[in-house]
Amino acid sequence: MAPTLILLAGVLLAQDSPFNDPRSLVWRAQAYEERGEITQAWLLYNQAAFLDPRNTLASGKAAQLRTKALEGATVSSNKPAPAEVDPNDPLIKITDQDLREMERLAPPPDLAPKDTRLTLNLTSNGKTIYTRLLTHFGIDILFDGDFDNPTNRQIKLENATFDEAIYIANITTGCFVNPISPKIAMVIRDTDQKRREQERTVSITLPMPTTISSPEAQELGRAIQQIFELQRISIDTVRGMMLIRDRWSKVKFAELALNQMLGYRGQVMLDVEFYEVNEQSNLSYGFALPTSARLIPLIQQATLKTLGTFGIGITSANLFASMTHSNTQSLYESQIRSLDGLPATVHIGDRYPIITQTTSFGGDSSVGGLATAPQVQFEDLGLSLKITPHLHGNGEISLELESDFKVLTGESNNNIPVIANRKYTGTVRLKKGEWAVAAGLITKNESFSRIGLLGLSRIPGLSTTGKDRRIGQTLLVVKPRIISAPPSEHPTRDIFTGPEQKFLAPTH
Repeated sequence: MAPTLILLAGVLLAQDSPFNDPRSLVWRAQAYEERGEITQAWLLYNQAAFLDPRNTLASGKAAQLRTKALEGATVSSNKPAPAEVDPNDPLIKITDQDLREMERLAPPPDLAPKDTRLTLNLTSNGKTIYTRLLTHFGIDILFDGDFDNPTNRQIKLENATFDEAIYIANITTGCFVNPISPKIAMVIRDTDQKRREQERTVSITLPMPTTISSPEAQELGRAIQQIFELQRISIDTVRGMMLIRDRWSKVKFAELALNQMLGYRGQVMLDVEFYEVNEQSNLSYGFALPTSARLIPLIQQATLKTLGTFGIGITSANLFASMTHSNTQSLYESQIRSLDGLPATVHIGDRYPIITQTTSFGGDSSVGGLATAPQVQFEDLGLSLKITPHLHGNGEISLELESDFKVLTGESNNNIPVIANRKYTGTVRLKKGEWAVAAGLITKNESFSRIGLLGLSRIPGLSTTGKDRRIGQTLLVVKPRIISAPPSEHPTRDIFTGPEQKFLAPTH
């Protein structure tokens, strides 16, 4: 529907009046009301309430005379109709205009009754019942200008609270209470027309907590809109908020329901610890023969008979023994916060660049101006862990674990390094404070070598013996901690909305 402009006869008089004091405006409004000029009186009451929001008399009178004042108004359209928006789509973006209108569409004030109880047994008309009831709780009362006083109504209350008394009175008399200020309330007949005219249309926003994902928030928005038949509900993931717009009786209960559903999402803190221990030892011992030797004549003056008598000198041979030993330990600690049913991931390691494609031009490296950058793909080397927690009502937690361990093998194919990949998948169920071994890996390499002359290397002391030993241990452990209990452990609040066709009018 296109927005309308109400043209009233007393607009210029109210705006151009030199008496802009709220008290003067109220006096003039009372004078117009006594002469029966309701439209002018309503305008002046409105202007006084705008200038002084604390003037409860002006705001109460403006609400009381609103229906009669609009009967003499001329309605005309002076703005083009905006583009129609599907009210069933909760994904409408919240605009800056929506946020600016929130001050104008603010919820009504909450009544502040006395903290007391009421016992009453009365048969009378509607005005008398509400006067006795609201006066007892310290609330001043106004009646709608078109209030037709219902008669012969009986009400029985015994040690009733304010909410209980208001509910019984509304059911008995067929009326509803509209708050004007914390201490002033207006009683109106509960008809569809009066609901549309007197019940305030409000717009509120709710923060969208980080404990809920965007798809879940959208599903909640659709469900709430269908249950309460809301005029509009919007979810803005950029601003992180939800907007609800409709009559106050619907918006109030929709807000209560949403707060319950948004606030009780189970949260888990995951303590992840990664241990790595490497031990390496090397032992070498033996007799190292020289790598070169010279012939030494055994006879200084050789004859034909002694020719060829020579010896081999090995005086540079070495007898040695050496040993090395190294031990390294690594510990990685990480904490991940996750929600019930949503996966959390952690990576311990490096991102290694791998060239997957290059461009060449006939092997001519001089054509540098036409060369393109190679395509590079990054691989996560080390440990990649994915954990999906599921909370149970007895304090236990199930963890779905998926772990990948990737390392370089040292080999390559077409200059592309080969990566070894080990994967573990499993499910474990734990109690509070228990640790789970997500993955464990033990590697052990031993090598033995002997170097010496052929045939002599088996003789002790005439060879070099080497022993190399490497041991590696890797352990990944996870401990979950519940930081927010699941909804099954939270008592939910009963929300009494009244009949489906006509929700209760909330007072506070």
